[in-house]
Amino acid sequence: MATRDAFDGLWGLGGKIMSRLGAFSVMRGAVDRASYRAARELLTTPGAKLVVFPEGEVYSQNDTLLPFHNGIFQLAFWAQEDVVKAGRDEPLYILPVALKYYYVEDIESEIEASLTRLASFTQADVQPGDDTYARLRKIGKAMLHSLEQEYRITPDAADIEDLTFRLDAVKEAILIRVAGAAGVALPKGATLPERMRNLIHVIETVTREETKDKTPYDTELRRQQRNRAKPLLHDLRRLANWIAIYDGYVKANPTPERLADTLIRLERECFGKELLQGVVDVVFVWGNRLI
Repeated sequence: MATRDAFDGLWGLGGKIMSRLGAFSVMRGAVDRASYRAARELLTTPGAKLVVFPEGEVYSQNDTLLPFHNGIFQLAFWAQEDVVKAGRDEPLYILPVALKYYYVEDIESEIEASLTRLASFTQADVQPGDDTYARLRKIGKAMLHSLEQEYRITPDAADIEDLTFRLDAVKEAILIRVAGAAGVALPKGATLPERMRNLIHVIETVTREETKDKTPYDTELRRQQRNRAKPLLHDLRRLANWIAIYDGYVKANPTPERLADTLIRLERECFGKELLQGVVDVVFVWGNRLI
């Protein structure tokens, strides 16, 4: 089960390839009944297997899990009920799988180059004697200060050193700005990732909506709406980039992988792409559970 927008890659060719490989789409942030029905039918087919991403997103954070979607587990229980109703006494197995990567070569020079680029771009108050973590934190502070100005946030003096608190305030401000501009009410009680995906779905629906059989005026109005929506998508992509970051992630275990996780996100924010490169080896970690 893969997100609907992944099928639009390579001018639609990516979607055709994914379909041939057995993937089907789900609209994130929406009640996609057709996708849920397909998943239930697949799960009740003897011998069939279904791969899902319970976080609902690839966050590229090597050592962090975000809250799982409740709907994923609800699908499994529904499928188990369907099996029982069909008169079959069969268990439904869940096999959790995690992907963890390690750099197979020394990337110290890449990390150093990334820190230098970011310090220059953000004009962070980096001093010659600062170690790697101190420079990273100062760059993060400089970027947070700029983001707080962008989103009209004034942190309390007592919270100035709590970067997680300040970053969470920026994330919330992005959601509120986008929801207000789009005229969308954010669902109450939903997690931050769920609210983000709900907004992404609304905005992407606007940008993809067809104008077939419409008047020229309808087409022009839709074009204007798409133009207004594009900056909102940029804000939401910024949120997706920052969503898994929290203060202390690197300090708790300053491995090259955690440093790279954070630096790559900072580079995406500053330069629009990741510049830090390195060869990685991927390890699969798994276990099993029985419903």
